[in-house]
Amino acid sequence: MCWKSPRGSTDPIDVQDKPADYAALGIPEYWRFDETGARLAGNRLVGDRNEAIEIMELPDGSLEDCSEMLDLKERVGA
Repeated sequence: MCWKSPRGSTDPIDVQDKPADYAALGIPEYWRFDETGARLAGNRLVGDRNEAIEIMELPDGSLEDCSEMLDLKERVGA
């Protein structure tokens, strides 16, 4: 698992290039904050490529995601 905190200047690289780099290294999950720095985003290794991890917005406005690698659900917000 890899966790990336936002740095502003590296955002395009973090979103466009890093998921493929981490997939090539066999890292099963890559988590980061989105380009705004406000929402969590992630990719999961499926076969030999990364797919976006679904982040669900719940009725109360909170966000929920699931790390299969850690067998963990995370909820952020309300």
